[in-house]
Amino acid sequence: MNRKWVLGAAIAVGLPVLACMGWMGSIFSSFPAMQGARIDGGSFLGVETGGAYAWVVPTATGVILVDAGIDPAAAALLAEIGDRPVHAVLITHGHFDHVAGLAGLDEPVAWIGAADLPLATGEALPSGTMPWIFSRLMGPPAASPSLKPLEASSLTIDGTEVRAIAMPGHTGGSTSWVIGDTVFTGDAAFGHPDHIEPAHSAFCDDIGQARQSLRALEGVADRLADGHAGLHEGLQARLRH
Repeated sequence: MNRKWVLGAAIAVGLPVLACMGWMGSIFSSFPAMQGARIDGGSFLGVETGGAYAWVVPTATGVILVDAGIDPAAAALLAEIGDRPVHAVLITHGHFDHVAGLAGLDEPVAWIGAADLPLATGEALPSGTMPWIFSRLMGPPAASPSLKPLEASSLTIDGTEVRAIAMPGHTGGSTSWVIGDTVFTGDAAFGHPDHIEPAHSAFCDDIGQARQSLRALEGVADRLADGHAGLHEGLQARLRH
């Protein structure tokens, strides 16, 4: 076989692969570092589930979860919850790394923005480039009969008041949840050392809309708990538009 042909073929294949790897590396380097396997928020806990945080919020007789994490067995979550009943799961958006853990729970009601219900059940594919790639590699999340489209902007769950804020852009149905002095944003807003911004554009359906949605956080709370970095104080001072 002609060596020049082999070399040319190797270059033709290798350069796009290297370029793709460099592109992906630049994307992931833009993410803030995760804060650890377990985050103590005082009145709640963050649990690292294998690349994404789920949040455990104690209530009068059990817990509320914000997101269910990436592990279909929900092992880390179940270890943290113990024998406490899960009264509800508040889903920030329908990507697999936030809903997969529903399969390991005992079918508690799981509220999700209506536009993201087909995404969470595998009936629709993500629009963002990177979520689309991951969904093709990993397959759709296991359908959960506990998923319900959100129909109200406020809920009372086992005596705990919860407010839902629509923040489309990362996905069409992205929803942040306000409990006490903390807003749980999933991937709609990430905390960085000196600012707040949405996930990288490669992970968003519409990055322009995602940036506009940050305005919905103004005056809401002063602590932000996101889906991949952790817990952040001083939200209002760090909002960036």
